[in-house]
Amino acid sequence: GDMPLPTQARLLRVLQERCVQPVGSSEVFAVDLRIISATNRALRELVQAGRFREDLYYRIGGLTLELPPLRERSDKQALFQQLWQQHREPTQWAGLSGEVLKLFDQHPWPGNLRQVSSVLQVALAMAEEQPIRPEHLPDDFFTDLKQAAPLPRRERLDDNLDLNQRLAAAGGNISHLARELGVSRNTLYKRLRQHEG
Repeated sequence: GDMPLPTQARLLRVLQERCVQPVGSSEVFAVDLRIISATNRALRELVQAGRFREDLYYRIGGLTLELPPLRERSDKQALFQQLWQQHREPTQWAGLSGEVLKLFDQHPWPGNLRQVSSVLQVALAMAEEQPIRPEHLPDDFFTDLKQAAPLPRRERLDDNLDLNQRLAAAGGNISHLARELGVSRNTLYKRLRQHEG
């Protein structure tokens, strides 16, 4: 849940005064702090909603890194292998079948790496010494998969396509040609500009 406002006030005081007073003690101790904090909430929105102190937000918000959710990461396959390695027994070396890797790639993973870990633990228990196949995956995995919107088509244009010729054939209508080629107008504009060069 959220950090309660009184706790936020105490944390701010420690950060500003750089000293702490242990409970039940009359002594104050100096501290030298660097804060690294992680949250799965948009703090700026919480500030606007009055649930996170603005002064604390600016105090801790030096360098902000936003980590993409698992489904948007480009190193997913390596992460799946790494987690498999972490959870398998020494005798379980058969790994993940191609089908499962494809399903893992399409999955929205709302629970991020924690969810991958728990899916793999179930699958490894079910598969024993076999390669992990779809029938070894928990039902919840497929529920999430069904709810996931189909992934947008990878926007690729065939390099051998004579775009100017196709555009002329489409009566110069960029939107029409983009639809015909199954790509966005932006992709098409970019490619046409490259061709001019």
